[in-house]
Amino acid sequence: MSAALAAIWFGFLALLAAIGLLAIAPRWEPGQWLLPAARTLALVLAAAAYAAWLFTL
Repeated sequence: MSAALAAIWFGFLALLAAIGLLAIAPRWEPGQWLLPAARTLALVLAAAAYAAWLFTL
């Protein structure tokens, strides 16, 4: 139950961070700010999924 709640909070905070990056990004290049955030989020999610898979073995 706690892990599911943590996953929900993580997703919410990641979305909130993306909205904040969009708010401060220059209007001509918002992708320059969002692409590194999306890559970091993907890396953290992949690492969490791998760690969860290791603990199920």
